[in-house]
Amino acid sequence: MTHAEHFRAHHRRTWTLDASLRPGHGSEAELEVTVLDVGLGGAGLSLARPLEPGCSFTLTLSLPTRWAPLELQASSRWCHPEGPGWRAGLAFELRDELELASLMEFLALEPS
Repeated sequence: MTHAEHFRAHHRRTWTLDASLRPGHGSEAELEVTVLDVGLGGAGLSLARPLEPGCSFTLTLSLPTRWAPLELQASSRWCHPEGPGWRAGLAFELRDELELASLMEFLALEPS
């Protein structure tokens, strides 16, 4: 798919956040990642190794609007090499109103 053909259902905001990504199955180790952009529908990541599209993950974010980290279920949609690492896109699978409200409260902040 070319960039011109890409459609995103939800706007994303540019942020730089440290986060962790835990595979939804198997014994793969948790990955330290950098979130580059985030929206209600998903997030763009920078990471050291590639993700297989379609795999399930738990993304753990430490947000300035919450005491406890926010854990979101997500699936990888795409991944390609970028610089010395990889760039990937996740689609969130929001489970309840609390996750949605937490994400909306965070997105209302101005990026620092």
